[in-house]
Amino acid sequence: MGRYDVSLKNILEGSEVEILSLFGIKVKRLKVQDIEFSEVRERRADRIYVGFTKRKKVIVHFEIQLQYQKEFPLRMLEYFVLLKKRYKDNEIWQVVLCVGNKVPSRFVQRTPFNGVEYHFKVIDITKIPFRKFQESNNPHINALGILSNGADVRKIFQKIMSYKFLSRQKLMKLVNKIYILSVLVGREKEVEGEMEEVAKIDLTKTRLFRKGLRKGIEKGLKEGIGKGLKEGIQIDIEERFGEEGRYLIEMLKDIKDIGKLREIKRAINKAGSVKDLERILRNSK
Repeated sequence: MGRYDVSLKNILEGSEVEILSLFGIKVKRLKVQDIEFSEVRERRADRIYVGFTKRKKVIVHFEIQLQYQKEFPLRMLEYFVLLKKRYKDNEIWQVVLCVGNKVPSRFVQRTPFNGVEYHFKVIDITKIPFRKFQESNNPHINALGILSNGADVRKIFQKIMSYKFLSRQKLMKLVNKIYILSVLVGREKEVEGEMEEVAKIDLTKTRLFRKGLRKGIEKGLKEGIGKGLKEGIQIDIEERFGEEGRYLIEMLKDIKDIGKLREIKRAINKAGSVKDLERILRNSK
């Protein structure tokens, strides 16, 4: 997950037990484990929990994948072995959440070795019905609905705007989260339109609050679009050039102009080589 800047914390924040339940993982309580594995290249798994069901304690290993990689099942097996060595007396539940439209419909869920019986659970969030996200009264779950194939962007915004308990700051954070996730499924233009509409809504009779909300959303719109574009560019670079192009991602940090970021995103497919794209990035600073 380190290859992409939408952290698992951002995906699962708000009520991890409830969100995991939506994915079919039923636990009464969770405790996050901060573990680093020196034996594998990706030292930090996306998220590891100690989970408590009605009858037992289990270890839940959670990964997010944005695109399929051939070595991924082997990496999952490596994590399984290391977790089993550490938690010998507990079941290990391994779950992979496929996010976005770049993951193939058939995701290999087992190691390609004869004689090795091993598999992990794969959940494609795009195939979870949109109504399940909308039925919740948890705004963080509503926000995740943007990733569903049947997402209705306007309904998502109407739902989160209906929560009177959300402060302006929390509302802004949710709006930005929706935009960043929308980049993964190609809905960023729809979300941009709704973000602009939100800024016009008369949420309260207090003029000062309304003025502050508008400024905050306008600022958040700009920041959210910029961050979303950078993360979209990062995915495209990795998909096009793989490991060879990873050093280019660092060059994106200093580019803040949204117009230039959009030009870079369009240029990735046209670039003949990593060096071509490097020249484009240097000229954009």
